[in-house]
Amino acid sequence: MNKFIHAEKLEQIKQLKVYITENVDDDFSFSMNGDEKNLEDLCDLFDMFAEGVDKKIMKIKSIKRATPKRKKGNTFYNFWVSKRLKELDEEQKQLDEDERIPNKQRMKHVSPEWNAFKETPGFADEKKKWEESQQSQQSSGDESEKKPPKKAKKKAAPKKKKSKVKPDTDSDSDSDSDNDM
Repeated sequence: MNKFIHAEKLEQIKQLKVYITENVDDDFSFSMNGDEKNLEDLCDLFDMFAEGVDKKIMKIKSIKRATPKRKKGNTFYNFWVSKRLKELDEEQKQLDEDERIPNKQRMKHVSPEWNAFKETPGFADEKKKWEESQQSQQSSGDESEKKPPKKAKKKAAPKKKKSKVKPDTDSDSDSDSDNDM
């Protein structure tokens, strides 16, 4: 990126030099430090300036999102396409580079396969199996997801106990029984 910006700056200086050379009369002159200079000297000044242009390194900072990136929903389509793209990748590794489908074109190749797969009798069975496996994963995932909120409730519970404890300590029956012993 930095090389591109530097090259662009040099190209603009070159274009400016060509423009001035084409549009300014040959008898053009100017004075610099008391010396009389001509158009050729002006072009030399542009060349010296271009040599002094630094290749400043531009630091690109990644911007973190305030909200996390939304995750793809679990659908049978996403599952199937992901699996098929992995299979296609393995198939492509075995082919010559000339015969391979470019990565950006692979989805165009898989999409018709998905449409054909939806029409097959095995589609409903595979989808049902996938849904059942997702339900079993969700039920085991739900148990682990329920645990963190319980911890949050435990933090809230001691606060409630403290408020309940205060009225109990204010009662005289507890303090009288302690004094009698």
